Amino acid sequence: MAQQTSAPWRPRWRVRIVMDGVTRYFATSTMDDDATRAYSGRIAKGHEPVIGKQYGDPVVRALDTQSVRFGLANGDGSLTAAYVADLRGNAVEVERYDQETAYTLSRFIGQVSHASLGKTVLTIEAKSVKRAILEQQIPSAIITTALFAECPLESLGKVIPVIFGTVTNIPLYCIEDDIPNSQFRYLCPLTAGGGALTVNALRAEGVGEQQYDNIGVGEYTVSTVLYPGYTVVSFTTRQQRHNSTERSMIWGDFATVAADRNFSRARRNILTQSWAGLNQTVNASSWNTAEAALDTIGSLFCDGALIDQRSAQDVLEQMGMARGLMLGLNASGEWTESVDAAKVVALTLRDGEGDGVKNLGDVDQRERRPEEDRTKDVILRYRRDLIDGTYRNEQRRTVVAGRGKDRIIENYFIRDHTTADKVTHYLKGRVAWGDEGVRARGLQEARAADVGQLVN
Repeated sequence: MAQQTSAPWRPRWRVRIVMDGVTRYFATSTMDDDATRAYSGRIAKGHEPVIGKQYGDPVVRALDTQSVRFGLANGDGSLTAAYVADLRGNAVEVERYDQETAYTLSRFIGQVSHASLGKTVLTIEAKSVKRAILEQQIPSAIITTALFAECPLESLGKVIPVIFGTVTNIPLYCIEDDIPNSQFRYLCPLTAGGGALTVNALRAEGVGEQQYDNIGVGEYTVSTVLYPGYTVVSFTTRQQRHNSTERSMIWGDFATVAADRNFSRARRNILTQSWAGLNQTVNASSWNTAEAALDTIGSLFCDGALIDQRSAQDVLEQMGMARGLMLGLNASGEWTESVDAAKVVALTLRDGEGDGVKNLGDVDQRERRPEEDRTKDVILRYRRDLIDGTYRNEQRRTVVAGRGKDRIIENYFIRDHTTADKVTHYLKGRVAWGDEGVRARGLQEARAADVGQLVN
């Protein structure tokens, strides 16, 4: 009996790249039948696109590597001017196209990171779109005299804190120290989603064994109109250290609206809200679906604060590990969000001979980590104290019994104990999943498989 084989698929590579402000198209062969676009040239033979796309750490599920390299034929020198004009930062999209079935598979969306000009080939290297944006430090807002004209010198340049959910011990910086008029004002944190801020409690420096003194609600007023866009607390009595004329440090407990406690919503706010300074566009449908998925799981609360600057990537990864949240990009350049949830099998690899249509090229041996490198226990440290920086609580799960080493994960956006319990249980599964791997090569049916999909 003859072995079953799948129908022919004769794909061609197509590249869309911006040169000199104009979108230009290239392909591995003539595309005269494609009336939708005019092609500027060929992808050089032997320089077809090679795309790298993979998971990094199984816990944070960040896409550590998204890159492509290809060469464009330049024997006539027509692309030299584009090289001289500098291609770095220009948009690139690479796709596979089957002319017989008109099937298009977008494989990469990014920006040029490097270009080199040879005798007959212009070589392009690109990395995932906007990766540099995620390396920016957030929050971007700091205290200046342009915002607060009467601000004391020692408060200038301080990062304006941003909170997610319910948090304690957020530092408040003095922005008015008007002794003659008995006006003493302190800046409250911004809310991640731009909604209302609730002041739950304030405290000042204590003396002796009593580290903090609670401030009564009758001792201060809260205003959102003195400085539009900001919440401040005002005192008529100067808050001073005991037996000193120096101002006392003030800390506060605050809460945002409930929607800000959704981890996916928190990540969306980082990309879109002005306090972060990233000013990105997101696909609303994708993010709404992700947020709803977390709400369905339940008891996953994002409670934390940014009181100093960190890279956006680090913060997004901290939040994303709660349920394997992963950023993506669509063809329009919009950020998308996905949640690690139960999946249906996206692709079944078959070797023919009664299994069905053969779509498995070859497979390497299965391989587990060396015993000394495997994870024994996953330990989640959470409920970070923003005054001394320590983590007050931890939870753990055993991944494997016997030899191994513990993996300690610290998260500054988890304070709720039920959330910590759920996240620790989830992380145990992620770490166990990453303990064994196998490399396989699929045939044409595997062309649409992507990172994160379930393969049999």
